[in-house]
Amino acid sequence: LLATKSQFLAVTDTLRLGMEPARLCVLLLLELAWTSSGDLDLSRWMEQLEPVVGNATILDLSMPGSHDTMTYDLSTSTSEGYEGMGPVVSKILHSLTPLVAGSFIRQQGQTQGLDVISQLDAGIRFLDFRIMRTDGPNTAHSHKDWYNLHGCQSKSPALDYLNKVHAWLQAHPKEIVVIWASRHGNTEATGTDQYPNTTPDERQQFFDAVTSIFGSMMHNATQGRINETLISTLWKRGTQVIWYASDYVESTASS
Repeated sequence: LLATKSQFLAVTDTLRLGMEPARLCVLLLLELAWTSSGDLDLSRWMEQLEPVVGNATILDLSMPGSHDTMTYDLSTSTSEGYEGMGPVVSKILHSLTPLVAGSFIRQQGQTQGLDVISQLDAGIRFLDFRIMRTDGPNTAHSHKDWYNLHGCQSKSPALDYLNKVHAWLQAHPKEIVVIWASRHGNTEATGTDQYPNTTPDERQQFFDAVTSIFGSMMHNATQGRINETLISTLWKRGTQVIWYASDYVESTASS
């Protein structure tokens, strides 16, 4: 057994050079076990594991994530674009489900009980952020915005939740969050196959709003590929958000 934590860190610092992600994950678990004997704060685990993860890249890590992250706050209105339905059927169901079957559909679609901030506090660093442009919940009036969804749509627009994530990141400057934006978790679909009845301009406007929220926290791919950029370098730049976009070309203008 290693006598001191400094000896442990010296060994792991040597071992992780050129290490495969699976083996690096084992080292992280060892470090977590070591730290757990003291005060491990899951809301700051990346900061606390700085000696281990600093010289790794994000893609070297197995990031703790949540499936359908935003389903803790679903309304009883089905989202437009639900399960690929056409615009007419989607509109009818959107208006009817708050009165009929909406609660059942919401229960079937909910995969998370913790809100996004509680998930981040619990150590989650990968958000499965599913979105669709649809009318607001519980209304028949046309007022489209981007909402989260899993069958039913979220009670609030997607950007409201991202503002909360931004505030959390400001209070946790060494935590990095990966956010994957899609409609139903499909990495291949593009254009209206990914987001039915939307235009490239509408998708780009949403991404522009995201970049306005996070600003310099967003990873800038022009500064280097994410699989070649050390976490310590991301920290120095103030990078805390890695945004993966399905329909990357049209939704982000390849930015």
